[in-house]
This record gives sequence, C-alpha cells and structure tokens, in this order.
Amino acid sequence: MSRQPQLPQNFQDFDFQHAARHAKDNRECVRLLGLAFLQQNRTVSEVAALLDVSNDAVHAWLYKFKSGGSVHDKKVSRRD
Repeated sequence: MSRQPQLPQNFQDFDFQHAARHAKDNRECVRLLGLAFLQQNRTVSEVAALLDVSNDAVHAWLYKFKSGGSVHDKKVSRRD
C-alpha cells in the first residue's frame, strides 16, 4: 500500500481543478487532475490507478510542482 506523499505547505492554496478545466492539452489536464487528487489526500498509487499512469509519473508531477514548474509558468492560480 502506498503512503501519502509529503506535500508542500502551500499545496492546498492552488486550484488544480480549475486549471485542469482550462488546460491546453490532455497531458496537462491529466497532470493537473493528478495534483488535484493528491490535494484530496489520495495516495500516489490511487492517483496512478485512477489516471492509468505509473507511480513514477505522479511523483514527477509533484516534484515539478515543488520545484516551481506549475507556479512559475502561471498555469495554476492560487485560490482566493
């Protein structure tokens, strides 16, 4: 069984579902939905199974977010 990954402190401040609805392509939409599922306290294994991707892909999405990838390119806005 997979455990919940350690999420950044500001992770709950971002609206990944809204960003997924406005994604420019399917791959971006899936990545943003994956991050939204992690916000809902789902495990990496659950997210991977829901989206039919590998656990490594989910970890890569989270790593990209932690390193500022999703924030710096303005694709994900903070919730008000």
